[in-house]
Amino acid sequence: MRRYQYRLLMLSLAAALGVALLGAGWAIEAQAARRDVELAGRDAEIAGLAAQVDELSSRALLPAGMGAQYIGNFRCTSYCTERYPHICGTGDGITASGAPVTAGLTIAVDPEIIPLGSVVYVQDVGVRVAQDIGGAVQGYCIDVAVEGSHEDALRWPGYGWHDVWLLGGDTSCAG
Repeated sequence: MRRYQYRLLMLSLAAALGVALLGAGWAIEAQAARRDVELAGRDAEIAGLAAQVDELSSRALLPAGMGAQYIGNFRCTSYCTERYPHICGTGDGITASGAPVTAGLTIAVDPEIIPLGSVVYVQDVGVRVAQDIGGAVQGYCIDVAVEGSHEDALRWPGYGWHDVWLLGGDTSCAG
């Protein structure tokens, strides 16, 4: 009888060990599958960004010899160019770089992210020049100078997140 109990105990232990190993194997496979899905998502995102840069070139937005380096997804807001002191600025019409603020050209940036004087392409907005800074413009944020009144700036349809590329002859060192 003892021999039977011993064999039964050993068989039970072997079965428990087998189930534990099988469960661990399934957990490892599930973790690997999740990682593969994450990597596939990142690959798709990179491919999409590369396609957008190719689209810039194919739409002739980039002159021959000009490169584009993707620098990130930025929160875009707008400010007006009205010439009186208010929340949009001092009202003197001069940017932090010394250039006149120009609707449709000037953007305010965090110079730690985009240096003043840089030319960028903002998805669904267009080509702009980093000429200004602002107290609320920190990190991955761009404030776009727009035509019209302060109320027009508040109703600007471009509010939101946009992909941004640094444009230039050699963008390999940007970042």
